[in-house]
Amino acid sequence: MLLFAYTLLSGCSTSTQQEKPSEDTAQETEQDTAVAVSHCESLGLSELPFSMDAEEARMGNTAADFTLQTTAGPWVFSESWTGCDSYLFFNHHPDYEYPVAVWNSSFDDLLASSPHNTHYFFSSFNQGSEEAEVTALQERFEQAILTLDEGSQEHWRTHVHFVTESIWFAGALGDLLQYRADWAFGINREQQFAEVGSMSMPGSSSWETKMEALAFEAQHHNYRIDLQAEIQSYNSTVITSFDGARVGSGKADLVLPSAEEMQNYDTLHLELELGCGDPYYEDCGEWDYLIYAYLCSESTEENPFSEQECQPHVPETMGLCMHNETVTETECKEDTDCSALETEDGDIVSCYGYTASIAAETQDCACDTPIETTTEATYTCNEEGTGYNDCNCPCNTEIGRWITSYARDGHWTMDASPILAMLKDGGNRKVRFQSSYSYDNTLNFHLSDSGKNGSPKKIIPLFQGGGFNENYNSQYEPMDIEIPAEVQHAELYAVISGHGWGAEVENCAEFCNHTHHFTINGTEFVKEHPQAGMVRGCIDQISAGTTPNQFGTWPYGRGGWCPGMQVDPWIVDVTEQLQAGATTTIGYRGLFNGADYVPTPSNSGQGFGANIKMVSYLVLYW
Repeated sequence: MLLFAYTLLSGCSTSTQQEKPSEDTAQETEQDTAVAVSHCESLGLSELPFSMDAEEARMGNTAADFTLQTTAGPWVFSESWTGCDSYLFFNHHPDYEYPVAVWNSSFDDLLASSPHNTHYFFSSFNQGSEEAEVTALQERFEQAILTLDEGSQEHWRTHVHFVTESIWFAGALGDLLQYRADWAFGINREQQFAEVGSMSMPGSSSWETKMEALAFEAQHHNYRIDLQAEIQSYNSTVITSFDGARVGSGKADLVLPSAEEMQNYDTLHLELELGCGDPYYEDCGEWDYLIYAYLCSESTEENPFSEQECQPHVPETMGLCMHNETVTETECKEDTDCSALETEDGDIVSCYGYTASIAAETQDCACDTPIETTTEATYTCNEEGTGYNDCNCPCNTEIGRWITSYARDGHWTMDASPILAMLKDGGNRKVRFQSSYSYDNTLNFHLSDSGKNGSPKKIIPLFQGGGFNENYNSQYEPMDIEIPAEVQHAELYAVISGHGWGAEVENCAEFCNHTHHFTINGTEFVKEHPQAGMVRGCIDQISAGTTPNQFGTWPYGRGGWCPGMQVDPWIVDVTEQLQAGATTTIGYRGLFNGADYVPTPSNSGQGFGANIKMVSYLVLYW
């Protein structure tokens, strides 16, 4: 590990006889031998060692050492490595609109949004004019920082660099650019090459391309390190359901510990990582779509009909019309379908070879759902007729929800501890992932013991969402729930996201602050979404998981979600509102501006109406 802490040693005495220092001298000696705080320590950041094990210059690989010539002299990557900094690079050329717009944008915005553990490098692809262009940019930079205090000015002078040569041939950086030329790219805190997405964002009157977007990448680099530290802090047993497989929609096994061991866990975190190819914008879903993880229901018995012969499904086979014993290309089901071929000469026409569809035989079966109810289902005869397939139990109990990025990847975690009530029996289970696009998918279940008062034993369904309009609340009646005597702790658990835009004046429910009011024995708990519709509502949540610099309207705040982010469950401790062994009454309403939402059509001819996606439960611990 490269450390910047050092010790200031006091001078050595030439006397062979050591004298007892005075009180003042002792204090000075103590100060002189103090250990200076390193750059990373001063920022409260962890340090990583510089790696000499460089890889091929590709996104996601370890970057090799390199040297850049700057207006301040040579800058050597390995010598300047602190162990906690990010490095962002931007290249200019005057003949292209995109880099010119970034080059001419505000340093004020960039520095205001930048974490202090960030280095920026500005260079030019304009051969023969590199030094002149970056020197002119540096003059603008010097003017911009005059409004900062002296400490901040000095900090950014040593962290914003102006490269006087083309980096097209600058070692590892040139190798990367020659593989795929990018106007911007980065090296993250793990010394890995990292992509920079679209640097366009909402401006005062229209979309603008700004260097401030580089700061969003730096913020996200910090998020990634914080995320890893958070995951390590779980001290968890990790169960993987999808392990890097390319998955759009599909199922995977979830092999849990035994029911006895599951009782030792009171906390569950879901970790999802969605990876794309290289380059990301050619191999990553382009829209912000809902994606889900579901827990499957299970058959109440082993299949008793797996080897019983049965009638398989036989698809319909269309016949062909015969005309004077000659088969034509006209399809038919019966002779009358061939009547158009008849002539006055009394030709014989008929339908030949039609076979009606035959439905596959079925047998009744039943399924236990994750919420401890039973549903009816069927065994269906297999294609060969040699036996019945397993019971077709549904797989639609939501346990996790995310929103895809506009053409970028993502990595998130969420506290889904109440879902443990669905997993308490352990053993072999199945999960289903549903996505409109395929990704390199890793979904981990982190099981841990956080010292809570009991573990989740029972999860009781409450209310679901639907079309958000003047009739929304008419579907909800208060629920009376008997609370078992052994309950020690209780939580209200809800996952809520609003969708719909353009079709209504209020732009609900994606861009409006819809509020959700749960009452438990008369006490109200409210979930609201004040960032909905705010221009930078999702920019402000980069540190919470939003993937920055997407290729769409990602900066705008949404009603309970952001593109490229997890939809965090809303978990509220309601233990004090319940009485063990007594009846609890729970009510719910969804409102807008404190009243039932009455949509006003926008007549825009685009978008779709407001809708609330919601699952909610009362979760009981003992």
